[in-house]
Amino acid sequence: ALASLQHFRKLLTTCTDARDFDASVALDFDIYKSAGWNAKGGGVLFRERDAEAVTDKALAYVRESAREERRFLFVHYFDAHFPYERRPDAPKGLPEGAVGDYLSEIVAVDRAVGRLMAGLPAGGADAFVVVFGDHGEGLGDHGEATHGYFLHDSVLRVPLIVRPGRTRSGDLPPARPARLADVAPTILDAAGVTGTPGEGESLLRPARGPFRDRAESLYAFYQHHYARLRASRDDELKLIEGGARSELRAWRSDPKESIDLMAERPIEAARLRALLFEALAAAGADAAPSLGGPADVSGPYHGARSPSSPVEPTEDENRKLPHPADKADVLRDLDSARILVQRGEPARAALILRARAAERDANPALLLWTGRAIREAAADLRLSDDVRRKELIEAGENFRLLAERHGDPRGLDLELLCLRDRTKLGEVRAADEIVRKASAEIAARGGTGLTFALRGLAKETLGNLAGAVDDLENAARREPEDPNISADLARVRGLLKSK
Repeated sequence: ALASLQHFRKLLTTCTDARDFDASVALDFDIYKSAGWNAKGGGVLFRERDAEAVTDKALAYVRESAREERRFLFVHYFDAHFPYERRPDAPKGLPEGAVGDYLSEIVAVDRAVGRLMAGLPAGGADAFVVVFGDHGEGLGDHGEATHGYFLHDSVLRVPLIVRPGRTRSGDLPPARPARLADVAPTILDAAGVTGTPGEGESLLRPARGPFRDRAESLYAFYQHHYARLRASRDDELKLIEGGARSELRAWRSDPKESIDLMAERPIEAARLRALLFEALAAAGADAAPSLGGPADVSGPYHGARSPSSPVEPTEDENRKLPHPADKADVLRDLDSARILVQRGEPARAALILRARAAERDANPALLLWTGRAIREAAADLRLSDDVRRKELIEAGENFRLLAERHGDPRGLDLELLCLRDRTKLGEVRAADEIVRKASAEIAARGGTGLTFALRGLAKETLGNLAGAVDDLENAARREPEDPNISADLARVRGLLKSK
């Protein structure tokens, strides 16, 4: 769709990094302002830029490109995502806890959008503006704390505002239910491009037929090996299916979707199911993106699949998998543990997750977060070196299983981090192990920037400063914005020069 805007100068400014999703996203823009590195939430690294900083970047481009006749800006705000943070200037009276913190982030984004609009020529009056969210947050609705697991409207129904500029002539069709699939055709239609492929349709024109929509979530399948969920809706009802469970909700008349009508209206459910499979057959199956990027939590947060995971289960396989709702206690424990890690209480998080040992080896997210909590707990200097070493060995075993059993490329780097921590405790043989494992990974799959950085630091420990510099230079080329790699490279270069 972006390629169709060939007469527009295109800017993407975002507070995450498109590399965490798909590097080709950035290539479709003339200018790409990515996020730098910053820590958000208990040392958990996200590529995130604050809403005000994103707006600064966008408005700078507006000023610099003032002579451009046509411009397309995609401005991406990420603030209202877990972990939520209570802003110092949050309005008074917001509730305590996650709901109030989330609303605080929403207010901050709202202010930033207002400043963005005010900074456009004529206050944005001549601009064609589309404002939309990609998903909502459960915040406890139907037992979902954030998003990704269920297909209720607390996460599916989002703001969508289409405001043509004052220079546009002609009447708009009546308001109607819309889908995010309609956003791109609407923008292209406003730019004079019609007939684009895909199932979406321009909201500037009358609807082509009755409202139909579908949704799918593979997050629970990729992250926990639970059932995939699908939904199919018309202008009154919504069918949701996953595992062996089906539910029918009257989303118009029952917006909280509190009543399941499956037993009362099976014929309507069968009709919606047929519409779903008809749409799936027409659309074809697109491969989900493989998991990549640095060995932090961005991968599981974005819900991509690891290379060894199938794109999706078969229908028979999916019926045998547990529905995420049937694993609500596990998901609650994971959410609690993540919050505790965010608050700097990893030992409590590790205690919660260790109690899930029976399921852990088959559940990639449990392996990841158990290992992460134990590793961060091992950083407590009040513990003896022997206890810390045992904790790091246990954390590393979780990450090893994550890599070997589930094919998650982050597992190896996280295991190397545990070995690195052990070298700091004087365990020199751990440095040898880093070099061996990292070298095998680099030879087999090329390695990440972190793989090279950790091998370089291990070589430094073993006295090979020239090899360390070489690896850290490779790491810096892969992750030019990572301040830790840059600092380590400068330090080791200094040691080599003074030798």
